[in-house]
Amino acid sequence: ETVGFFKMLVTSLSRALRKSATSNTAYRFRNIKPLRSNSAWFCSSSDSKTKSDGSVCDCFESLGMEKTFSISSEELKASYKFLMNQLHPDRHAHISSIEERDTLHREASTVTRCYEMLNNPQTRALHLLELHGNPMDEAASGALVGSEFLMEIMEVRETIDATTSDQVLQKLLDENRIEADRLCQQLEEAFNKNDLDLALRLTATLQYWNRAEETIRDKISHIE
Repeated sequence: ETVGFFKMLVTSLSRALRKSATSNTAYRFRNIKPLRSNSAWFCSSSDSKTKSDGSVCDCFESLGMEKTFSISSEELKASYKFLMNQLHPDRHAHISSIEERDTLHREASTVTRCYEMLNNPQTRALHLLELHGNPMDEAASGALVGSEFLMEIMEVRETIDATTSDQVLQKLLDENRIEADRLCQQLEEAFNKNDLDLALRLTATLQYWNRAEETIRDKISHIE
């Protein structure tokens, strides 16, 4: 029995999500049945960026989400919970084949990895750029944001390093979040206009602000 059966299931899920964004989740999902298809649709391993057929692993497809930056976090979470419920080992206790159990585990790992990727604006943007054939080169991120911004972010990091007050660090964190939110709004507009070059620069910029936030979080002793 082939257990890579979720392409058609997720297609049905995607249709249900689009049909009513406001209706009850359980009602939307109750008529969706597990259907079988080619397991090559899933990524070849939990940390792979490609499917077993060599094509790029599309996390939007894996979770039945529309391929857009401005996805609904509510629908993303609902899709993730639904698919993980379908993949739960208790639902497949009748399967005795070790190979098929391993396949189920890989599929669950793929769903989890894709959820984590799409739930984070930065990694979602990076994934969209990759799917559009315009991936970001880490080594070139400095050139994308420009020397002026690099000087700005260097000053921010120096301020973080010199700060010992949690109150001041919290203020810096709040300011950092404002910048990140502003960039996410600009990213949404750039992807909607299919301006991939602008989206690439904005994603690189967001990455620097996110790294600054990580530095603050590592230093601060308590965040409300």
